[in-house]
Amino acid sequence: MTSEATTDQTPSRVDDSAASSEAYAAANGYPMSYSRFMELCGPGLAGGGVPNELWHQAYEKLSRGILDVPESFMLCADQETDPTSYVLSATKALPAVSSTSPCRPLDHSNDASKDDDDIYGSPSKPPLHSYAGELPQLWVIDHAVVFKMKELRSRLRQSPKLRRRLGRMLVAWPKSQEPALGVDDDELEIAPDGGESDVPPSDVPPKCPSTEAQVEKIMSVIWKHARTFQVATSTSVAEECSWYLLDEVGTGVTFVAHEHMANCRMCAIVVPWDLTTVELMWLTTSVEQDDLLYCYAASSNRPAREYIWGDDHDQAIVLDQGERAYRQMNCALEAVSRRAREQQYNMAVADQPQRMDSPTACLVFTDLPLLQSSLTLSGYSFTTVASNADLFWLSEFTDDIRTVVNPDAFVNQFVGESCLCNKADMAKTMQSFWGTAAPWLPVTYDAATQMRCFLGDFERRLAAQENNHWIVKPHCMARSTDMFISDDLSLLLRASETGPKLLCKYVHNPCRFRDRKFDMRFVVLVRSFWPLEAYLYDVFWLRISAIPYSLEDFDVFEKHWTVMNYSKPGLLTQVHYDAFIPEFNKAHGEKRWEKDCYPKIRRMIFDSLTAASFQHRDTLICHEGTHHCRAAYGYDVMLDDQYEPKLLEVTFSPDCTRAVKYHPHFFNDVFMTLFEGLPTHCQLLRNESKDDTL
Repeated sequence: MTSEATTDQTPSRVDDSAASSEAYAAANGYPMSYSRFMELCGPGLAGGGVPNELWHQAYEKLSRGILDVPESFMLCADQETDPTSYVLSATKALPAVSSTSPCRPLDHSNDASKDDDDIYGSPSKPPLHSYAGELPQLWVIDHAVVFKMKELRSRLRQSPKLRRRLGRMLVAWPKSQEPALGVDDDELEIAPDGGESDVPPSDVPPKCPSTEAQVEKIMSVIWKHARTFQVATSTSVAEECSWYLLDEVGTGVTFVAHEHMANCRMCAIVVPWDLTTVELMWLTTSVEQDDLLYCYAASSNRPAREYIWGDDHDQAIVLDQGERAYRQMNCALEAVSRRAREQQYNMAVADQPQRMDSPTACLVFTDLPLLQSSLTLSGYSFTTVASNADLFWLSEFTDDIRTVVNPDAFVNQFVGESCLCNKADMAKTMQSFWGTAAPWLPVTYDAATQMRCFLGDFERRLAAQENNHWIVKPHCMARSTDMFISDDLSLLLRASETGPKLLCKYVHNPCRFRDRKFDMRFVVLVRSFWPLEAYLYDVFWLRISAIPYSLEDFDVFEKHWTVMNYSKPGLLTQVHYDAFIPEFNKAHGEKRWEKDCYPKIRRMIFDSLTAASFQHRDTLICHEGTHHCRAAYGYDVMLDDQYEPKLLEVTFSPDCTRAVKYHPHFFNDVFMTLFEGLPTHCQLLRNESKDDTL
């Protein structure tokens, strides 16, 4: 896009029906008709709150590639707070969009020429040449950079031009400290106004911080300015959000924590014909000449909004609230933990397998080809007709499975098992039963409801000089999708902007194997939650990071993540459990695994199932049809450097590809244990805590 005057090169004014027609678009060289534009962008405009009287302006300006903020606003030094930074001020008096302007589709049922698919109508619109002065208008701002969370640091390291541009926009470092352009970069550099200048690399003073220092400085301030969007289609939504920075002009807009202080709003939009992204801006309050622009930082998380974009008073209030919220939560968890062991002592546990009558000839319905190819037990065959099935083994969780399948059929899930398999529900279940008596559960906060508690804990750790790295996880996604690690409070506070998130204390001191971080996948087979009858499969699977571990470079996937078999299968290190144990003992002490680590893992798994049984008895135990429910769960466990287990997550219907590959009898063992009542290659989990007290 280019910056050009809106009063020049203006297409002739046409009536509404012609403006939305293919003919009008073709006559003016526009890439698509207005009706098609609204079909693609209408939901985004309406959802972003853009008043519908400005929709046609958006179409005209985007079609013509106009970036017109400099016509009405200018960058000037921020004399009040920081003279080295820049703010955006109006060059003339400008009217706001009427507060009564509806941000919804208009009804044009009387427009006979309107396209049937034009569900957003053709709002009344002023001629393009009359915007300046009397009528409200909309401005288009370019995006300087669009990025994914995990890739920004590497992009900054690789591109001196990007470091230079973002440094000028965000850091305002002296010219002598600007990054030098490398020999592989273009000879033209990005200028402060977003264009190009003719300063050759040789003219840049050599005195500047190292690349890492530049990157760290930019990363430390970028999250106050970055914004986010998520690409959606009619059938799907992108799993990971994108972040972006406005260009030099847009970065001059000051974001504020309170809506009454704002005089403009912004909305990101994807330009449908070239799939680039830009920002639309409009005034919500009229401004006079030299007035600064303030935009409401519309984060759904109030503590984050007031801490990041508020003034000193706002920040002091949020910090005080966080300290009190953390103390209250900690006191409540300690009270819960005092009665937890007493409750567990009364846990009903099966002493031996509870045999259930299953059909002698069992028809299995499944959506897993792997199960069909590997289950070879006599008496089991497969059917594609669900109504004929005696047993359902499904890979997708259904909220109320008993209402979907034959009520007399066996099924591989329990109603309400999301209390284990959903990360947020699992953390809530364990905290509400165990309180602080579960050292195996990393400290966890729900970003939607416990952000003040998190803020209080973060500040407490900061004052005590404790490690403050946290891993942010979505509630439901797996395989490291939309997860990141950081100790940057601004970024952590904004975690919930990209969807429901948990803030979990990062295991910064993991036990290492071959100097690498590792975790383990255990398979737990549950036949009943009351009495609890659960088995730990003898075989477990090791997941090892690709490169040696260190407490840095948190966006390096190969260092801090262990699941390589999906995204980077070429880096997968396969170590069988029976080879791992002797090597682990050799490195960490004789019989360390058998006498220390494995008993703790068994107890941790039993304790987690105990919490689920007590806290969700109505669904896991008392729900109709529970006696026909069975389940196989994947427990992901890590050890810290004190050999204490940490429960990372519990997975419903875990991927068993590696299990079957290296142990072809795996599903035979599972079915023998769950449906025949004959435990095979697994051990009954017992209340070892109770045994210790007897």
